[in-house]
Amino acid sequence: MITITFAILLSFTASEYELAGKTSAALILCSQLNTQVKQEQISKYIKFERELNNLFSLSGENEKHYIEGQVLFIDSFAHIEKSKPVDEQLLSPERCDDHLQAAKKLIIRAKGNN
Repeated sequence: MITITFAILLSFTASEYELAGKTSAALILCSQLNTQVKQEQISKYIKFERELNNLFSLSGENEKHYIEGQVLFIDSFAHIEKSKPVDEQLLSPERCDDHLQAAKKLIIRAKGNN
């Protein structure tokens, strides 16, 4: 299974690795900074971020695109409105759920279950 998954990951583009990185960073921050969701949801964020990281961070040359995606997402916080809490902007429950759905799709595709 690992060989099949690795072969599928080789077919991913740099932008898909970047998306996986952005999604990973978003889920990390959703689990750490979001005060508007229950612990059950936070556990889901953590679970799917770990799975994304396990799949995409072991991919050799494209790993740099994964890390770049993480950095780009974190950099986006420089442009938020400072007077509002972060979990009302980039980490709202709706946006965190969007990141969770994106993670699920990337994981399914990476495992070849599309």
